[in-house]
Amino acid sequence: VTQGSVDVEAFLVETHANIRRGPFGLRALYARWDLKGPEPEALGRDEQYGWYVEPSYRFDVPFGEAGVFARYSEYDTAAGGGGDSKFKETSLGLNYWPHPDVVLKFDYQFQNAPQGQAGDDRANLGVGFQF
Repeated sequence: VTQGSVDVEAFLVETHANIRRGPFGLRALYARWDLKGPEPEALGRDEQYGWYVEPSYRFDVPFGEAGVFARYSEYDTAAGGGGDSKFKETSLGLNYWPHPDVVLKFDYQFQNAPQGQAGDDRANLGVGFQF
């Protein structure tokens, strides 16, 4: 909220799901922060929330696996301030697993920002691994 806040109480509620049935997958998440304190309330950041839903499909390719996904999300880090402060994003992406513990990722994100703010459409590249 602010770097100097020392008198803030916070309560987080979160739930998520990650389901995979054969090649089909579905992920979803919802989270909400309720903050108590003079600084978050003055900034309208005493209520913050976000959620997403992400269906996917994974398939075998030569030398590994590939997958496609779409994600829709909404979040608002200033929901306590009233007015329009909600961001909405749609992402379309590809994943490639050359090894079960390594993934190469690409997605394109379309962002709708609240009125008066610029959206941030972007391409994202990523690498993930586990050991």
